[in-house]
Amino acid sequence: MTSLPIALLTFPLPSKVFEKFLLKRLRSDVELIHLIPGYQFGFRTGNSPILQAHGVVNEFVKSLEERTLCTAVFFDFVKAFDKMWHIGLLYKLRAALPGPHYLLLKTCLTDRYLQVKYNGTCSDC
Repeated sequence: MTSLPIALLTFPLPSKVFEKFLLKRLRSDVELIHLIPGYQFGFRTGNSPILQAHGVVNEFVKSLEERTLCTAVFFDFVKAFDKMWHIGLLYKLRAALPGPHYLLLKTCLTDRYLQVKYNGTCSDC
């Protein structure tokens, strides 16, 4: 079995504390302006994949009972945030969030670099 490299933040503790404070603040603002649709269960307080699965099963059962057609499309995006177009995300956040929140997130998403250290060897940034 080979070991795979792990990406770690340079300052994990301050970053985690900052993330918790920011998430708490953003959750209240995001839910107030309905930025995340009701059918989006990820990263929402009080929701879980189990509740999402129950909702899907209920739709299937309802369709069977009413003898109507039920269609579904399921996507699983691997490393979705890693592959996300950050400029497009910032464009949408700018329209949806208060100015200070947007600027704070913008500083978190711009001018970021990654360097991997594996077996004592470092990659380029």
